[in-house]
Formats: sequence, C-alpha cells, structure tokens
Amino acid sequence: TQGPGPVWGDADLRATKAFQVAQGWAGSDADGLPTSFTWQLLVRGAGNNIALPSTAFPGAGSFGPGAANDYVTELG
Repeated sequence: TQGPGPVWGDADLRATKAFQVAQGWAGSDADGLPTSFTWQLLVRGAGNNIALPSTAFPGAGSFGPGAANDYVTELG
C-alpha cells in the first residue's frame, strides 16, 4: 500500500519477507527483518526473485454488471 521511503514501514517488512521466502527460508529466517546476508543479496541483485501469482487476467468480460463467476467471488 506504500512504496519505498526514508522510514522503514510495514510495506518494507512484507517485501523483505517475500524475498526471504523466495530464497526458500522459513521461520525466523523469513521474518521480514533483513540480516546482513539478506542485504548482500538485495544489493547485488542476487537471489531468487519473488514469484508472481500464476493466475492470468481472465478478461474484462468476466467483470461486467451482473457477472457471477469464480473471479468475482474471489474479489468479493
């Protein structure tokens, strides 16, 4: 909900945790708090990328007035 800035915030914590999980780390190794090793990977542009969702956009036709399908249900 908020991009990079001068103050460490919740968005930074979530992004760092996602990066740590992408490395295959779990538990306290993927808590969103960067260790020196996490920073080394980020600064060098190394490590695994964060996986993107595999669901493709189904098309605008799935969201018109009165549409009832799994995509609309998922969006609530």
